[in-house]
Amino acid sequence: MATLYLHIGTHKTGSTSLQHYLYEHRAALARQGLHYPEIGLKGSGHHALAWAFGSGFRHEPDTAQIDAACEHISRLLAQGEDVVVSSEEFEFLRDTAPLAPLAQLPQVKIVLYVRRQDDMLESTYAQHVAQYSLRYAGSIYQFCQRHDFLRKFNYVATARRWGEVFGEDKVIVRPYGTALVRDDVCEDLLSLMGRDDLAQQRAAGQARAANPSLGARALRLLAHLNRLRLSEAQHLELQRHLRRELPPTPGLSLLHAEDAEVFYERFRHHNNHLFYRFLGATDNPFDTLTGRRGGDWLEHEQVDTRQLMDLVNQFLISAPTGDTQ
Repeated sequence: MATLYLHIGTHKTGSTSLQHYLYEHRAALARQGLHYPEIGLKGSGHHALAWAFGSGFRHEPDTAQIDAACEHISRLLAQGEDVVVSSEEFEFLRDTAPLAPLAQLPQVKIVLYVRRQDDMLESTYAQHVAQYSLRYAGSIYQFCQRHDFLRKFNYVATARRWGEVFGEDKVIVRPYGTALVRDDVCEDLLSLMGRDDLAQQRAAGQARAANPSLGARALRLLAHLNRLRLSEAQHLELQRHLRRELPPTPGLSLLHAEDAEVFYERFRHHNNHLFYRFLGATDNPFDTLTGRRGGDWLEHEQVDTRQLMDLVNQFLISAPTGDTQ
């Protein structure tokens, strides 16, 4: 039966790379009976469609756009064609009532990738430091205290919300970063959709788009330098400079290994319930990642002031012109 695969995130689980692939290859995929519709796209992901359903802050449901999207998808399914829609913005949908028209489609599968919570904390912190519109300047510990991660990282609540609309048997939970999921999420989803040939082509070595990440040393310096008032061009050039000068050091973290385990323990019960209920697993796949961290970590405040000032001087000399303070 033709199926709508609705990939709803979560954030920080390879969604950007997945969406780039699906968007760039949408014509070739359509010829093979797998459609990545253009309706509701924002960039390469269906973020505008997620917002139309009311996801995110200050977004009200857009009935006209919802009806248009459902009608378009319904026509494709009626022709025997599969459809894949992808946006991690669906993760933030709290009121599921606007999803009712989608639930009327003959076959819908919800695909939810989840990441171990201590890893998710580090990745989310890195994004808030690196993203120009956020430019967070504190430590990862201060960051953790500022946000309600107990609710945000409660994956079983998310899966249950969607299960109430589509049926829990239609919600597919994939534990990102474990042996149960391929290293490349795009390959994993293609295989999940029964497109093993495409997954093999993807694995054969084509270039993969990804969000480039900063190592712990570079990230710590960038957080301190976020106290400067920089233009967006300067901020991006600074990141390029830090990547060149301070490549990632394997095993080095801004979060102490013991603190990471304590943070993860807060979610263990929820995770156990999630994987038992939606995977039928009696063992928690995330537990296999316990103990993998080394003991090397960087304390936020113990930054080399001379190195910081040398970097500021070096950067300000070579960086694009813009406001500084």
